[in-house]
Amino acid sequence: MNLLDLYFEYARTSCDAPWGYHRVVGLMVAGDRMGAIRWIQWGTEPLYPNMYLCLVGPSGIRKTTALKCGVNVMNVRPLFYSEESEFSVACKTPTLRMELVREWDGCRKNIITAVSLDWFDDNVCKKNLRESFLSRFFYAVETKQENIYPMPPKVNEILLDELSKTPLLEGVKAGVMSLTPESEKFYSDWAKGLIERAETYPKLMPVFKRLPVYCLKFAMIMQTVKDGSFKISVEVMTEAIKLVDYYYDKARNTLLAIKLRPEKKMEELENRVMKMLWENPYHEMGLNQISVKLRHHIHEGRNRTPIVHAVFERLIEKGLITKSKKWTSAQAWKKATIYALTKKEVKE
Repeated sequence: MNLLDLYFEYARTSCDAPWGYHRVVGLMVAGDRMGAIRWIQWGTEPLYPNMYLCLVGPSGIRKTTALKCGVNVMNVRPLFYSEESEFSVACKTPTLRMELVREWDGCRKNIITAVSLDWFDDNVCKKNLRESFLSRFFYAVETKQENIYPMPPKVNEILLDELSKTPLLEGVKAGVMSLTPESEKFYSDWAKGLIERAETYPKLMPVFKRLPVYCLKFAMIMQTVKDGSFKISVEVMTEAIKLVDYYYDKARNTLLAIKLRPEKKMEELENRVMKMLWENPYHEMGLNQISVKLRHHIHEGRNRTPIVHAVFERLIEKGLITKSKKWTSAQAWKKATIYALTKKEVKE
């Protein structure tokens, strides 16, 4: 097995994080082994295989564990922000942020961190952060685990030891890498198309604009591990592009889902209110009756009351329910707020 295959086997048997996380962390590990011995000429500057990597996903998906698997076998320890709050401080510290921006062009500087989906959604669009520091990261977004181990597995010590001794490639030579004419055309056409696609979602443009750079970094690493050639083939470039496209789609679709999530929650609550009113013999219920039952399905804590009232207002605007004040035996000292299905809804 080559270095990447060996790493994937080690990570897979040591951690139940999504395979996509292991994929990008493995490439970072191989890039760490390459260091400064190989690069691609990017204009007037050399492009090295170092990475600023951010794993994005819900709590408990093993983001940090996946990163630790990689750190265990790296020659040079990366700058590791293991806590989201710690990374937030770095993002908001101008001097530190600018220092890390300058070091992005270096050959050995790797930064790794893990954040939640909400953090990603809240911070990726902040102009004072995105144009400098955050735009240099590769964001690997995953939303679910393929496998879940009831008991966390122990580190595979045998594979870890073998991996620590395995070189990038036997007899790999140092020097500048380049693309074959076919792969260069393929890459150029893809990069132009990616930017055009990204323009349809402006919020992520600062992040997406460096995806072509990471595609070259991935291709450089993959080709070196595969056969040590200085020329990046179409086959390897295709593999790198597929990986970048996968995470482009993941990031875009996940952010769209986050944006739509409140609407879906509201619709779910509306359906619950309508079901309660339909099941009531008189097709009407008091505010307190509905609120008590509805609150069990609202997990926003302090925002429960505003959400309940917002649900009622939405249903009234849609012409599905009416609001009135009535005297009731349960509330004799003042009129109770009553919500009822409209006559149209009762007939249907």
